Amino acid sequence: MMKGKKYVLFTSDTSWNLRVEEQYRKLLGKIDVAVVHLSSLGNELNWLFTGARTEDYVHPQHLGLIGTIRFIDTTRPKTIVLGEKCAELNEVWPSLASVIAEACELPPESVVAADIGTTVSLA
Repeated sequence: MMKGKKYVLFTSDTSWNLRVEEQYRKLLGKIDVAVVHLSSLGNELNWLFTGARTEDYVHPQHLGLIGTIRFIDTTRPKTIVLGEKCAELNEVWPSLASVIAEACELPPESVVAADIGTTVSLA
């Protein structure tokens, strides 16, 4: 990395699979800020509570909670901004950042649950 540059990664509408994981693995330790589109948990909840096949928990266009944690573990960004929350997370959104930080063994201030007006310093 060049001195003074900051690297920001947007996961956008990305599912989690081995091919995606392989691409992200190349970015280990290189990301200053990752904006992670957590989004839908519907597939994960269905898998968890109905006994659906394991491959059915992955949403075709969203990381979900499992994919988000796998992404963080694979890339280890310095700061994670959780975005594109799904409706089923409204009540837990404010506390989700600290839960994810703890699960990924990161400092609590390194994970932010974004909302309108959220700012992150790149200093």
